[in-house]
Amino acid sequence: MNQPLKFDYNAAKGKPENIRHPKGYCPFCDVAHLTNILAQEQDRIWLVNKFRTLEDTFQTVVIESSDHEGGPSIYSIEQNRQVFEFAFKCWQKMIDSNQYTSVIMYKNFGPLSGGSLRHPHFQIVGLNDYDVYQNISVENFTGVFVSNQPQREITLSTHPIIGFVEINIAINGVENIDALADAAHVMIDYLLEAV
Repeated sequence: MNQPLKFDYNAAKGKPENIRHPKGYCPFCDVAHLTNILAQEQDRIWLVNKFRTLEDTFQTVVIESSDHEGGPSIYSIEQNRQVFEFAFKCWQKMIDSNQYTSVIMYKNFGPLSGGSLRHPHFQIVGLNDYDVYQNISVENFTGVFVSNQPQREITLSTHPIIGFVEINIAINGVENIDALADAAHVMIDYLLEAV
């Protein structure tokens, strides 16, 4: 059974926005006023999301860097790897807490993503009573091969989860997060150049 997540419009009121209004306030640049910080490594910060818009969840944000205009295609290879490693550590920590039925990590970026802040970040969400993985199968991660290497595989999904173009990057174990970060770096750079 497909169980939709419910969006709380009241929680979204007053949310800062600088995607459509680039000169708008950025709370992620204003590090001195961040609260509820869960972890920090250099300029990477994991904190509780102030605007928790998904009902029956615990929402957090991973600020990738102090660079407001940064992102996976702009970072150096080493910096991109550090961002991915930090984000995966935070995600794993929420999973290991055993407080949630499932935990998802995602990144929404760009004017059509539904995101409100330009500053590069991931979101990690603990779902209290919903197993998001019940609606996902191995078939969703198969497709047309783009690249295949011993540590990772890239495919264009022939059965996307959301229903449009999805690029799958699969790694052989968490010890290969660097291979995932490198593949994401290349794919995002390619897609941004193609636009």
